[in-house]
Amino acid sequence: MRIALVENNLALREQLGRAIAENGRFELWFETSSAVSAMEWTQTCSVDNWPEIWLVGLHLQDGRGLSVIRHAIGYRADTLALVISASLDEQAIVDAVQAGATGFIQTGMGDKQFAKDLEHAVDGNVPLSPKIATRFLSSFRRAITTGGHAAALDAAMPLRKASSTQGDNAPPQLTAREKAILDWLSRGCTYGGAAQRLHISVNTVRHCIRGIYTKLGVHSKTDAIEEACKRRWLQAS
Repeated sequence: MRIALVENNLALREQLGRAIAENGRFELWFETSSAVSAMEWTQTCSVDNWPEIWLVGLHLQDGRGLSVIRHAIGYRADTLALVISASLDEQAIVDAVQAGATGFIQTGMGDKQFAKDLEHAVDGNVPLSPKIATRFLSSFRRAITTGGHAAALDAAMPLRKASSTQGDNAPPQLTAREKAILDWLSRGCTYGGAAQRLHISVNTVRHCIRGIYTKLGVHSKTDAIEEACKRRWLQAS
Protein backbone atom coordinates (compact mmCIF):
# COMPACT_ATOMS: atom_id res chain seq x y z
CA MET A 1 0.00 0.00 0.00
CA ARG A 2 1.20 3.50 -0.84
CA ILE A 3 2.09 5.94 1.93
CA ALA A 4 2.46 9.71 1.91
CA LEU A 5 4.65 10.97 4.75
CA VAL A 6 4.34 14.61 5.78
CA GLU A 7 6.63 15.47 8.70
CA ASN A 8 8.81 18.45 9.53
CA ASN A 9 11.47 16.54 11.50
CA LEU A 10 13.99 15.23 8.97
CA ALA A 11 15.48 12.60 11.29
CA LEU A 12 12.03 11.24 12.14
CA ARG A 13 11.00 11.27 8.49
CA GLU A 14 14.09 9.28 7.54
CA GLN A 15 13.53 6.81 10.39
CA LEU A 16 9.91 6.19 9.43
CA GLY A 17 10.91 5.93 5.78
CA ARG A 18 13.35 3.13 6.63
CA ALA A 19 10.73 1.33 8.72
CA ILE A 20 8.24 1.55 5.86
CA ALA A 21 10.82 0.27 3.35
CA GLU A 22 11.55 -2.75 5.56
CA ASN A 23 7.87 -3.74 5.59
CA GLY A 24 6.93 -5.48 2.36
CA ARG A 25 3.30 -4.48 2.76
CA PHE A 26 3.93 -0.74 2.35
CA GLU A 27 5.70 1.61 -0.05
CA LEU A 28 6.78 5.17 0.67
CA TRP A 29 5.19 6.99 -2.25
CA PHE A 30 5.69 10.64 -1.34
CA GLU A 31 7.35 12.60 1.46
CA THR A 32 7.72 16.24 2.37
CA SER A 33 8.11 18.59 5.31
CA SER A 34 5.77 21.19 3.83
CA ALA A 35 1.99 21.53 4.01
CA VAL A 36 1.94 23.57 0.80
CA SER A 37 4.11 21.04 -1.01
CA ALA A 38 1.85 18.19 0.08
CA MET A 39 -1.30 19.95 -1.11
CA GLU A 40 0.30 20.98 -4.40
CA TRP A 41 1.44 17.41 -5.01
CA THR A 42 -2.13 16.13 -4.68
CA GLN A 43 -3.11 18.28 -7.66
CA THR A 44 -0.76 16.31 -9.91
CA CYS A 45 -1.47 12.85 -8.47
CA SER A 46 -3.92 10.69 -10.39
CA VAL A 47 -6.61 8.74 -8.55
CA ASP A 48 -4.92 5.46 -9.49
CA ASN A 49 -1.67 6.60 -7.87
CA TRP A 50 -3.21 8.14 -4.76
CA PRO A 51 -1.55 7.04 -1.49
CA GLU A 52 -4.04 5.03 0.54
CA ILE A 53 -2.31 6.09 3.78
CA TRP A 54 -1.24 9.56 4.90
CA LEU A 55 1.08 9.89 7.91
CA VAL A 56 1.00 13.51 9.01
CA GLY A 57 2.80 15.46 11.72
CA LEU A 58 0.82 18.35 13.16
CA HIS A 59 3.60 20.96 13.17
CA LEU A 60 4.98 21.39 9.67
CA GLN A 61 7.48 23.72 8.09
CA ASP A 62 4.83 26.10 6.77
CA GLY A 63 1.58 25.27 8.51
CA ARG A 64 -0.44 22.82 10.54
CA GLY A 65 -0.80 19.21 9.58
CA LEU A 66 -4.55 19.47 10.13
CA SER A 67 -4.85 21.38 6.85
CA VAL A 68 -3.11 18.53 5.03
CA ILE A 69 -5.43 15.96 6.63
CA ARG A 70 -8.52 17.94 5.63
CA HIS A 71 -7.18 18.36 2.11
CA ALA A 72 -6.36 14.67 1.67
CA ILE A 73 -9.72 13.54 3.06
CA GLY A 74 -11.47 16.09 0.87
CA TYR A 75 -9.70 14.79 -2.22
CA ARG A 76 -10.49 11.16 -1.46
CA ALA A 77 -12.81 10.32 1.43
CA ASP A 78 -11.49 6.78 2.00
CA THR A 79 -7.96 8.04 2.69
CA LEU A 80 -6.51 6.66 5.92
CA ALA A 81 -5.10 9.72 7.69
CA LEU A 82 -2.95 9.04 10.75
CA VAL A 83 -1.32 11.61 13.00
CA ILE A 84 2.30 10.91 13.94
CA SER A 85 3.56 12.58 17.11
CA ALA A 86 5.62 11.90 20.21
CA SER A 87 2.97 13.53 22.38
CA LEU A 88 -0.41 15.21 21.98
CA ASP A 89 -2.54 17.23 24.36
CA GLU A 90 -6.27 16.62 24.68
CA GLN A 91 -7.33 19.47 22.41
CA ALA A 92 -4.89 18.43 19.69
CA ILE A 93 -6.41 14.94 19.73
CA VAL A 94 -9.94 16.30 19.39
CA ASP A 95 -8.93 18.74 16.65
CA ALA A 96 -7.16 16.02 14.67
CA VAL A 97 -10.13 13.65 14.75
CA GLN A 98 -12.49 16.44 13.76
CA ALA A 99 -10.18 17.17 10.81
CA GLY A 100 -10.58 13.58 9.63
CA ALA A 101 -7.74 11.66 11.31
CA THR A 102 -8.68 8.08 12.07
CA GLY A 103 -5.83 7.24 14.39
CA PHE A 104 -2.63 8.31 16.10
CA ILE A 105 0.78 6.69 15.94
CA GLN A 106 3.09 7.62 18.78
CA THR A 107 6.65 8.09 17.58
CA GLY A 108 9.73 7.17 19.55
CA MET A 109 8.43 3.68 20.35
CA GLY A 110 10.69 1.84 17.91
CA ASP A 111 10.32 0.56 14.37
CA LYS A 112 8.55 -2.66 15.39
CA GLN A 113 5.84 -0.84 17.32
CA PHE A 114 5.44 1.66 14.48
CA ALA A 115 4.96 -1.17 11.98
CA LYS A 116 2.51 -2.89 14.32
CA ASP A 117 0.43 0.27 14.74
CA LEU A 118 0.43 0.82 11.00
CA GLU A 119 -0.69 -2.75 10.34
CA HIS A 120 -3.51 -2.38 12.88
CA ALA A 121 -4.72 0.81 11.21
CA VAL A 122 -4.77 -0.76 7.75
CA ASP A 123 -6.67 -3.78 9.07
CA GLY A 124 -9.48 -1.53 10.24
CA ASN A 125 -8.48 -0.87 13.85
CA VAL A 126 -7.91 2.56 15.38
CA PRO A 127 -4.33 2.97 16.63
CA LEU A 128 -4.52 4.82 19.93
CA SER A 129 -1.58 4.60 22.31
CA PRO A 130 -2.30 4.20 26.05
CA LYS A 131 -0.96 7.71 26.66
CA ILE A 132 -3.24 9.29 24.08
CA ALA A 133 -6.23 7.20 25.17
CA THR A 134 -5.65 8.29 28.77
CA ARG A 135 -5.63 11.94 27.78
CA PHE A 136 -8.81 11.62 25.79
CA LEU A 137 -10.53 9.80 28.66
CA SER A 138 -9.36 12.55 30.99
CA SER A 139 -11.11 15.06 28.75
CA PHE A 140 -14.20 12.85 28.73
CA ARG A 141 -14.29 12.59 32.53
CA ARG A 142 -13.82 16.32 32.91
CA ALA A 143 -16.76 16.90 30.56
CA ILE A 144 -18.93 14.71 32.81
CA THR A 145 -17.88 16.65 35.88
CA THR A 146 -18.42 20.10 34.42
CA GLY A 147 -21.27 19.60 31.99
CA GLY A 148 -22.98 16.31 32.70
CA HIS A 149 -23.47 13.32 30.45
CA ALA A 150 -24.61 15.36 27.44
CA ALA A 151 -21.35 17.30 27.48
CA ALA A 152 -19.44 14.05 27.88
CA LEU A 153 -21.09 12.64 24.79
CA ASP A 154 -20.12 15.78 22.91
CA ALA A 155 -16.53 15.30 24.08
CA ALA A 156 -16.51 11.70 22.87
CA MET A 157 -18.17 12.48 19.55
CA PRO A 158 -14.91 13.13 17.63
CA LEU A 159 -13.91 9.49 18.11
CA ARG A 160 -16.72 8.49 15.78
CA LYS A 161 -15.45 7.75 12.30
CA ALA A 162 -15.75 10.34 9.58
CA SER A 163 -18.42 8.35 7.79
CA SER A 164 -20.83 8.89 10.66
CA THR A 165 -21.09 12.54 9.66
CA GLN A 166 -23.16 11.58 6.64
CA GLY A 167 -26.82 12.55 6.73
CA ASP A 168 -29.22 10.15 8.41
CA ASN A 169 -31.30 10.06 5.24
CA ALA A 170 -28.35 9.01 3.11
CA PRO A 171 -26.95 5.73 4.50
CA PRO A 172 -23.52 4.83 3.14
CA GLN A 173 -23.49 2.51 0.15
CA LEU A 174 -20.88 -0.08 -0.70
CA THR A 175 -19.28 -0.06 -4.12
CA ALA A 176 -19.69 -3.02 -6.44
CA ARG A 177 -16.14 -4.12 -5.63
CA GLU A 178 -16.73 -3.87 -1.87
CA LYS A 179 -19.88 -5.98 -2.18
CA ALA A 180 -18.03 -8.54 -4.29
CA ILE A 181 -15.25 -8.79 -1.71
CA LEU A 182 -17.76 -9.26 1.12
CA ASP A 183 -19.59 -11.86 -0.94
CA TRP A 184 -16.46 -13.97 -1.34
CA LEU A 185 -15.52 -13.53 2.31
CA SER A 186 -19.02 -14.63 3.33
CA ARG A 187 -18.40 -17.84 1.38
CA GLY A 188 -15.35 -18.56 3.50
CA CYS A 189 -12.61 -17.09 1.32
CA THR A 190 -9.52 -15.54 2.85
CA TYR A 191 -8.36 -12.10 1.74
CA GLY A 192 -5.97 -13.84 -0.63
CA GLY A 193 -8.73 -16.05 -2.00
CA ALA A 194 -11.04 -13.11 -2.61
CA ALA A 195 -8.21 -11.19 -4.29
CA GLN A 196 -7.47 -14.11 -6.61
CA ARG A 197 -11.10 -14.51 -7.66
CA LEU A 198 -11.55 -10.81 -8.29
CA HIS A 199 -8.15 -10.42 -10.00
CA ILE A 200 -6.99 -7.72 -7.61
CA SER A 201 -4.18 -7.50 -5.07
CA VAL A 202 -4.49 -8.52 -1.43
CA ASN A 203 -3.58 -4.95 -0.50
CA THR A 204 -6.57 -3.72 -2.49
CA VAL A 205 -8.80 -6.15 -0.60
CA ARG A 206 -7.45 -4.89 2.73
CA HIS A 207 -7.98 -1.29 1.66
CA CYS A 208 -11.56 -2.04 0.62
CA ILE A 209 -12.24 -3.87 3.88
CA ARG A 210 -11.16 -0.81 5.83
CA GLY A 211 -13.57 1.28 3.77
CA ILE A 212 -16.34 -1.25 4.41
CA TYR A 213 -15.73 -1.12 8.17
CA THR A 214 -15.90 2.66 8.08
CA LYS A 215 -19.10 2.79 6.03
CA LEU A 216 -20.90 0.16 8.09
CA GLY A 217 -19.56 1.27 11.46
CA VAL A 218 -18.25 -2.20 12.31
CA HIS A 219 -14.92 -3.57 13.46
CA SER A 220 -14.80 -7.17 12.23
CA LYS A 221 -15.37 -9.21 9.11
CA THR A 222 -18.21 -11.15 10.75
CA ASP A 223 -20.03 -7.95 11.73
CA ALA A 224 -19.55 -6.52 8.23
CA ILE A 225 -21.06 -9.60 6.59
CA GLU A 226 -23.95 -9.63 9.06
CA GLU A 227 -24.68 -5.94 8.47
CA ALA A 228 -24.50 -6.35 4.69
CA CYS A 229 -26.99 -9.22 4.89
CA LYS A 230 -29.34 -7.10 7.01
CA ARG A 231 -29.26 -4.44 4.30
CA ARG A 232 -29.91 -7.15 1.68
CA TRP A 233 -26.64 -6.48 -0.10
CA LEU A 234 -25.71 -10.13 0.37
CA GLN A 235 -27.71 -13.31 0.55
CA ALA A 236 -27.65 -14.70 4.10
CA SER A 237 -25.98 -18.10 4.13
